Amino acid sequence: MTPLRYITKLALSAVWLLPLQPSACTDSTLPANHISVAAPYYPTFSEPEGKGVFFDIIREVFLPEGYQVISCILPIRRSIRDLQLGKVDLYLTDWDKSYLTESPLYQPEKLHTPRTPISTELVSATVLANSPWHDQIEVKNLIPESLLRNEQHLIAWDKGFDYQRLIGLDKSSYQIVDSVKQGLNMLKAGRIKLYLNDDDNIRIVLQGRDEFKASDFRIVPLMEQQLYPVFQNNERGLKLAELYDRRMRVLLLQNRILELYRHSGYDYQPELPSE
Repeated sequence: MTPLRYITKLALSAVWLLPLQPSACTDSTLPANHISVAAPYYPTFSEPEGKGVFFDIIREVFLPEGYQVISCILPIRRSIRDLQLGKVDLYLTDWDKSYLTESPLYQPEKLHTPRTPISTELVSATVLANSPWHDQIEVKNLIPESLLRNEQHLIAWDKGFDYQRLIGLDKSSYQIVDSVKQGLNMLKAGRIKLYLNDDDNIRIVLQGRDEFKASDFRIVPLMEQQLYPVFQNNERGLKLAELYDRRMRVLLLQNRILELYRHSGYDYQPELPSE
């Protein structure tokens, strides 16, 4: 979930907050003019009590249209599950629906992504500072074939990410970890040679934990992947997604989304989709 150019982080003061518990967010008896929004905790982007730039953007989209926005912080898997069960109206954020594979987690026929992204994920490779792979990855902006096809499973990323679809790996060629912390520890222990994640996820952990020294690692950006709010694939969800696209176009042309991102510490706004 990564806007691209990081500036000094600013204090974010959110407005129009509805600080409700997850049970209220997933209450299926809410009035029709209430929109329930679920997102995992992600500093600066989606935080408790409706704070974070993602929630700010959703309010900018829907409040002027007469909706009330109810936000709650839920784990990724529960957010997606509750969306597919019809307990929440939208989930923040994920890749375009075309990348969401049929799995115990995803039921793509129940999901709908709009045309306009809300953010961009910068997928980055992390290696040890003294890794012989660093220069090859940085120069070619690619993961070397000798790593991709290594039978020792030298590449890892977090559960819930489908990076194998982006880099062309079969299931037997990589490892899955539970967190950035676990991935970095596996790098330090030599159990893997390369760890993939969202650039911000990696940097937040390196900057916030005494157990890791940022100088021990090298982070190389590899590719960008657009991120979207995900709606239910039904009449209400399609209506909300259409409204989202229409309002986002207005807000982007007014540079309002850029203002919101700058207020949260990022010089970024998503691009308008081509007509």
